[in-house]
This record gives sequence, structure tokens and C-alpha cells, in this order.
Amino acid sequence: MKNDLNDISLLDLFLMETVSQCLNLSHELDKWDNAPGAGPDFNAMHRAIHSITGAARIVDLQAIINLARAMEHSLPIAAAKPSSETYTLLQSAVDLLNQLVKVSASQIKDTLHEKKNLISNISTHLLELKASPSSVLPETSSAPPVVHIPTALASQGLFHIFREDAENHLAVLSDNLIQIEKNPRSGVLLESSMRAVHSLKGAARIIELDAIVTLAHAMEDIFIAAENGTLSLTPEHIDTLFTAADAIKDLTKQDEENLPSWFADNNKTIFALAEKLLHTEKNSAECSVEAGSLTQPSEAPQAVSNEPEEPQNLSATLHHNRPGPNNMDRLLRVSSQGMSQILALASEAMIESRWLPTITSTITRVKRQQDEVWYSLEKIRAQLAGSGIPPALDSGLADIVAKLKRNQDYFGHQIIELTEHSTHAVTIGHRLHQEILRNRMQPLSEGVIGLPRLVRDLARQQNKTVRFEIIGSETMIDRDILEKLESPFNHLITNAIDHGIEPSAQREKIGKPREASLTLTACHHAGMLVITISDDGRGLNYETLRKKAVERRLVSEKVAAELTETELSEFLFLPNFTTKDSADKTSGRGVGLDIVYNTIREIRGEINLHSIPGQGLTFELHLPLTLSTIRGLLMEINNEPYALPLINIDHAVRLPRNEIKEMGTRQYFITNNKRVGLITAQQALDLKEQEQDDDTLSIIVLGGTSNNYGLIVDRFQGIRDLVVQPLNPRLGKLRSISAAAIGEDGTPILILDINDLRQSMDRLISGERLQRIEPQIISSHSKRKRILAVDDSITVREVERKILTEHGFEVEVAVDGFEAWNMIRLNRYDLIITDIDMPNMDGIELLIHIKEAADYENIPVIILSYKDREEDRVRGLDAGADYYLTKSSFHNLALIEAVEDLIGPPSTSPINENGQRWDNSSLAEDTLRPSHLTDPPLLKGVNVTSSRSRI
Repeated sequence: MKNDLNDISLLDLFLMETVSQCLNLSHELDKWDNAPGAGPDFNAMHRAIHSITGAARIVDLQAIINLARAMEHSLPIAAAKPSSETYTLLQSAVDLLNQLVKVSASQIKDTLHEKKNLISNISTHLLELKASPSSVLPETSSAPPVVHIPTALASQGLFHIFREDAENHLAVLSDNLIQIEKNPRSGVLLESSMRAVHSLKGAARIIELDAIVTLAHAMEDIFIAAENGTLSLTPEHIDTLFTAADAIKDLTKQDEENLPSWFADNNKTIFALAEKLLHTEKNSAECSVEAGSLTQPSEAPQAVSNEPEEPQNLSATLHHNRPGPNNMDRLLRVSSQGMSQILALASEAMIESRWLPTITSTITRVKRQQDEVWYSLEKIRAQLAGSGIPPALDSGLADIVAKLKRNQDYFGHQIIELTEHSTHAVTIGHRLHQEILRNRMQPLSEGVIGLPRLVRDLARQQNKTVRFEIIGSETMIDRDILEKLESPFNHLITNAIDHGIEPSAQREKIGKPREASLTLTACHHAGMLVITISDDGRGLNYETLRKKAVERRLVSEKVAAELTETELSEFLFLPNFTTKDSADKTSGRGVGLDIVYNTIREIRGEINLHSIPGQGLTFELHLPLTLSTIRGLLMEINNEPYALPLINIDHAVRLPRNEIKEMGTRQYFITNNKRVGLITAQQALDLKEQEQDDDTLSIIVLGGTSNNYGLIVDRFQGIRDLVVQPLNPRLGKLRSISAAAIGEDGTPILILDINDLRQSMDRLISGERLQRIEPQIISSHSKRKRILAVDDSITVREVERKILTEHGFEVEVAVDGFEAWNMIRLNRYDLIITDIDMPNMDGIELLIHIKEAADYENIPVIILSYKDREEDRVRGLDAGADYYLTKSSFHNLALIEAVEDLIGPPSTSPINENGQRWDNSSLAEDTLRPSHLTDPPLLKGVNVTSSRSRI
């Protein structure tokens, strides 16, 4: 809505500001004929004219806007090639402005109407000035502009307000540019984009970011030219505009103290972009003037007259969309950390409120017991009354009965009040938690702002045509989860365009539409957030996956031939696994889907994929609604409460023992025509087995994996909402435990880590260390020596396990130093074999921990690493390693020789319950087999260094 020109105070402010800026312009023009190097400061003139333009927009004085824009057009020409003609025109424009603004506010409208022809003539002549080939913006003259960061910026802290405002406008601009590329003539999109950069320019001007003002002004000219029809935007123009937007976006990511250095590093780039945009708009404007000068010369000024009419208030530019003082929905700035703490307290309040019904139940039981006492006394009194009870005793009994009755009535009233209070408390606690949760929520659209741009850029790079659609953009997501989804979204989108979608020509040949479809869908379902990313590309080639798995020595050919499509698809999430033969700057390194998988695991989610070869691929993410609370199944294991998030459970079942089936040493049951392997929770958590008298087993069938596992627990305790309490960091990573919670009765509850749990199950099955559900004693001739193999590579771990197990040693594995250190403190090992480069805690850190602990310092350690430089060997041996072996040059004999040199041969050969030697190569392959853990190849060659040879 336009401002009312009868608003005298606003007009008076405009007139005063314009008079002041005209004085500055006159002062600079007075320097025109001075010696070279002491001429006008065109930067100062540019700022003054910009200020006049912005102020004129506020009071909607279009004629002054047109004149000021024409003056801006002439400044680059004047800077490049000063001439008397340019000086005369600029001086005439300044004199005219002085005349216009020296009238009263009530007369300005009439004065503009009277002088409209003069304003039009001067504007036309200024616009007709021709730029020489070497003309540049004043800011890009031979002397680089001085970047001015005003003291007010740091002292008043305005930059963070500019940052928030700029992020909003850049988001609008990014979305619009994607659509404008498809529809360059859309007046609505061009107008919206022009207003966004205009608001950016105003915000930058207020805090005196002159370089950004110049760049935004050049972008604004492009949109105005496109809106006027003098410029048709091409993909190359869109690229330049995106580059300019990226430059401003990069600025918003800086801290205030880094602004001077950022401008110093990027100043030339910014002005080069502004110059490129200016020449684009200027060339199009000149072509338009030349084409129209033969027929309609009088309409030339119209190129300036189509200025946006939406007024901008300078005092509100940095507070875009901020409500006024009378608005009931005023915004309050709260830090993300503060909101997280409030949510944690609200979650605890919700859980605490649920203790009240328990207390009510307890009081009700007390009342019931009192009722029984009252009835018993009444019965005794009635019996005594018939046998001639003394009056004093009868009176005493009557008094006791009366008091009990009064207590009953009192308890009854209190129970009613407490029940009402507990109901209200539970309701209010739940509403409080939900309200804070809603305030933490953000629409999906705020987390996918950059995805259309990513799709557009990748599709252009690969000459593909892709239609990208987001369904459910209004779906609300916890901000912590939304922030963590940025990287998975980018990788999945990149994967779809680079791997999945075929080139347009190929799609036409096979009968598909030339334009590919890529869709991101989000919704809430069954208490979870479900996000799918699907394309209609080529889908997965399972034979290629099978071949790559064998080539990378993840499985043998025999095992690969038996793997199902679901098992094959899991290879995609392994580190360094890719179907590409060579890497490029977009993909092929095998890290994208590995990052996606680990990120989804981190936020307690699940990821699955579904593919139809030749028709497309869909990734499906199942995520919790919030990270602060979980809805979990409570269970009892060895008389202690544990919880498992419902998102990780396929279903739970009570099963009679006689329905358990066996295959060799493995036990399972059948559900939905699938075999589900059974493992007790005690085995998975390395707890002491306890005999159960119950003939029915409580089984949790884990979801989200191709390996169907059933976890046997002692009993179910029901489904609860739990507030997640992180464990103390000093505890490190506890095996199979992710966090803790407090039950409604104050009991501590451990929350199981589903990923650790699955790894434990994999190790139990792959190592043939399963125990039968019904305890049985298996004799062994003597104790075998135990070795811990530590490596983040599943292939290397299984190579070591296979070699050592076949030679009679008992082997356990750990994925990193943290897990190994926890295992060492809980178990006894005769030898440790470790890699160096591992996440969380590397091999050297683990070695130092071992050697510094008095209880473990005598455990021999072998380092097995890819690093074969002498300095790496010296570093490892100096840290306390007894042997240093390189993976690129060792074979099974060398490893066994090093092991036996340190701890001697195993006591006995490994035997099974039938007295036969274990042979992993003969293990039955069935649905209980964990993926990727079978028959890894042995590494060849030998290159060993022992600390003993260095002493």
C-alpha cells in the first residue's frame, strides 16, 4: 500500500534529507574542473543519489525517483570519461532537485506536476549518454574502493538483524530464479525478485555496506529491465544472478569481527559482478532505446518510470515482517540453546505429572484397606453387642468406627480432588510440552531452500532436464532434526541426478519423458516423520552391485550369487562403496550414502530404499518427531528396566517355547513367512544368563534391516514417553547404550542403541557364539586365548577374525578405539590388534590408554595399518606397540607368527559341541547370516616391524 502524500511529517523528513544530499552533490560537482586526482568523489555521489532514490520511494514521488535513476545511470560514464556535457546535465539535475525540494510539503505534488516536462527532458538526456568501452562503475575504478564498516555496526549490533533479513530475501530470490529460468516473462516473479533485492539494498545501505548496495542495485536493474521487456533473461543471466546472491549469502555467514577482512578479500569480486550485471542491463537498455528512437522518442524515459511502487520504510527495512507494538503476535528472540533447555524442562514436567495418578492409586489402596478395617470393626461390634458387651467398650468401639468413617470420607474427598488435580496436571504438562514442541518446529520448506538450486545446477552441468517437486513443504519438523537433514538431502539429490536419472536423449530412446521427475515428500505417520526422495530414473542395477561387491572383496562370488536384492542394496551404505568406475567432482568417492546413513543413525532414524530396475529409486527416511523425547517400549532384562525406541521395532510378540525351530546351532521362529533369528538380550548385552520358568518368550522383532532378528527379553512393561537424558561424556561410548531416562517412579532406565545392538548380534552369529535359549553345558578341554581386533573396516576385521579363529584363537572385534577401550575394561584379552586411523579414538590414543593403565599395561599390542612410512612405524612402536604390520603387505602366516611370538599358540583347537573343529567356510548360509560378513579374501605379502628388533 502506498504512503499517503498528506502525511506532512514524512514529506518534511524527505525534503530535509534531499536538501542535505543535494548540498553533498553540489560540493562534489564543484571539484569537477580541479586537477586530476582531486576531482569528484563518485562513490559519495553514488551514495547521495541512492539515498534520494530510497527516500523518494517512501513518499512515492515517482518523478524524483525517475530523475535520480537517470543520474545514477550517468555516473559510470562520468567516472570513465568526464566531459562538459555530463557535468552540465548532472549540475542541471542537482539544481532542479534543489528547486523541487525547497517548496513546502503541501506544495511538492503540484510543483512536480508543473515541472514534469523539465524532469522528463533532463532524465532523457542523462539516459542517452553513451558509455565508452572502458567505462566502469565508480566502485571499480583503478583505485579499489575503501571498504567502510561503520562503528555503529559493531557497537549497535545491527549486522545480525541484517543477516536475518538478508536470509529471508535471498531465500525468496533463490526460489524465484529457479522459476524465472522456466518462465522468463513472469511479471509476478520478476516483481517479487526485484523487491527482494531492493529490500536487500535498503538494508545494506542503512548499515553502510556500500559494496552490497552496489551489487544489489545492479541486480535490481536486471530485474527492472526484464520486467520492462528490454532484457530477456537467459540461463547465463540466471547463473550470474545466482553468483551474486551467493556472494551476499556468504557475507551473512560471517561474524561481525570478520567483516573488514571479508570485504578486503571479496571487494573486487563483488564490484566485478556488479559491473557485469550493469553492462548487461545497459546494453539491453541501449538496444531498446535505439530500436524505439525512430518511432517513439518521447517514450524513452519510460525505462525509468517503471520503478517498483511498493514503499520502503528505512527504519523498518532491517525488521522485515516484524509486528508493530499493537500486534498481539509480537516476536521474541530466543536462542536455540535456550529453547532446547525449555523443551527439556517441559518434557520433564510432562513425565513428572504422570507420577500423580500413581500416587492417587496408592492412596486409593490405603482407603480400600481402611474400608476393610472399618467393615471388620463393624462386624466385631455387631457380634459383641449380642453377647452383652460392657457399655464402655461399646462406646469405645463406636468412637473408633466413627473416626474410621470420618477418615474414609476425608480420603474419599481427597482422592476425588487429587484425581482431578492429577488429570489437570497431566493435561497441562502434555499441552505445555506440545506447545513448546510446536514452537521448536519449522516447516520443511525452511530446510530445503537450497534444493531447487542444487537440482538446477546439477542438471545443467550434466545436460539433463529435471522437474523437481516438493510435496508436504508445510510439514513441521523439529529444528534440530531439520538442521541435520541438510547434508543427507544434498547427497540423496546428488545421487538421484548423477547416478539415477538418465540423460534426456537416452530417456527419449527408451520411451520415457524427456524431463525426469524428482520428488521429495514429507508427512507425519504413526507418530513419526516420514520423508521420501524418489526419481523415475534407471533404478538399481543389482547385477552391477553384485559385481562391485565381489570386485571390492566384500563377499565371495559364491555368497554374492545368493544375496537377495535387499541385501545387495545395503552395500550402497558402506564406506567407500560406489558403482562408478572413477570419481569426479560430483560423485564416485563412495562417501555420500555413508554420510546419509550415519547422519540418520545419529538422529535415531531409519533409512530404507526401494527400487524397480528401469523405473526409479526411492529412499525412505523414518525419523522421530523430536530428539528430546522418545516413545519407547519398556522391557525388563535381568530385573532391570531398559527401553527401545518404537521407531526401531517392527513388532513385539509373545511366543510359546515349543514354536522355536532350530537349524544347526541357530534358533529361529517364523512370522509373516520369514525366518527371524533369536538372540537373548543377555547375550547381546553381555549379561549373565538367568533361567526363566515362563513357557512363553517375550520377543522384540527389530525393524529396518534385511537381517531379521528377534531379541528375547524377560518381559514387557509397556509403552512410555521418555525424556532422553544424555550420558556423561566421561563415560565414553557405552556398548549398546545410547542414553538414559527416568521412569515415572524415579527408576533409571537405559535406552538401547539399536545400531550397536545389531552389530553385537552380527558378531554373535558370524562368530558362531550363540547360546541356546535353554541353557546347556558345553565342555571344553581348556581355556582358549582371547584376542581383540580393532578396525573401522568391516573387511579387515573379518579377515583378522577368520585367520585367528581358524588357528584356534577366540576373537572379538571393535569398530573403533572407544568401543575397544570399553571392551578392554569389561573383559580379559591376551592380545590386542588395532588399526591407527579410526573415528572417535584412533589406535595411538587407544595404545596410550592401555599402556598408562596399570591393569592393562602388560597386554601386548600389534598395530595393523595401511601406513608404511618409517615415521609411522616409529610413532607406533614408540607409543608402546609390540609389532607393527602393514595391511598392504601381510598374509595370514605373518600375522599368526607375530601373534604366537607374543602370546604363544592357542591352548586347544576350537571345537564345537560335537567335538569337531570349527570351519567358517562350511557355515550354513541362511536368513540368519549378517550381510557382508562372509568369506573375505586374505591379504598378500609381508612387511613386519617388531619393537623387539628395535631394542
